[in-house]
Amino acid sequence: MKYNIFVLLALTSLIACRQHLINDNIEIKACKSIEKKQKTIHKKLTKILKNAKRKQQIKNEIRTLKQLIGPENTKQYKYRL
Repeated sequence: MKYNIFVLLALTSLIACRQHLINDNIEIKACKSIEKKQKTIHKKLTKILKNAKRKQQIKNEIRTLKQLIGPENTKQYKYRL
């Protein structure tokens, strides 16, 4: 599935963002919120395969992932829905 590549790239960008926050000694709350986003995205990832009965459902799942990741990170990745 071509959507798995997008989701993996999103996860790696969140991990890189987390490392950047740790290196700059920003508050622990910021790191916890990023870890929470990672867990939520991981849960959504597992649901994509279970709920992917139709293409429209996959598109809806990708849209919710885009909202979780945030607009500043999704601009890096170009894909077609």
